[in-house]
Amino acid sequence: VNLEDRFGEMEVIVFPKVYETVKNYLSYDAPVMVTGTVSKRDDDAPKILCDTLLPLIPDEEYREAKTENKPAQTQKQTEKVKKIYVRVPSTDEKKYPDIVRVKAVFNIYEGDFSHDKALVYSEEDGKYYAHGAPVDITEGMRKALILLCGEENVR
Repeated sequence: VNLEDRFGEMEVIVFPKVYETVKNYLSYDAPVMVTGTVSKRDDDAPKILCDTLLPLIPDEEYREAKTENKPAQTQKQTEKVKKIYVRVPSTDEKKYPDIVRVKAVFNIYEGDFSHDKALVYSEEDGKYYAHGAPVDITEGMRKALILLCGEENVR
C-alpha cells in the first residue's frame, strides 16, 4: 500500500493476516493512521511493516464548525467542556504497548481552540491521567479509540 501525507509518500507492507482485519479501511484518499515498524535496507527507500491500520473518520459536524462565519475560538468558548474517558490495563508501554496508539489518536485530534479533555484510566494503579493538550472530541476520535480499546473501555 502506498500512503502519502503533505510531507511525502511511503510504502506500507501489509501482511495477509493484518490485511484481513484492515482491508475494509483501504481505499483511495481514505485517511488512515498506520502503526508498525520501519524497515530500511541498504539502497531501498524505508518502508513501514504494518501492525495496525485505523480509519480516521471525517466528522461533518467538526468541519462545519470550522467553516462557519463565527471564529472557531468563539464557538468553542461558548460550548460546554466535554471529556472522553479511555480505560487501559496500564499506562506503562512495556506492559501495554497499545498505549502508544491511544496517545497517537489523542495527538491526531488535538484541538487548537478546544477545551475538551481526554482522560486515561489505568486499571493497574486505579488513577486517571489527562492528555496534556486539549482535544476535539469527535465521532471519528471516538470510533478510533473503540477500535483500539473496545467499546466497553471508551466513555
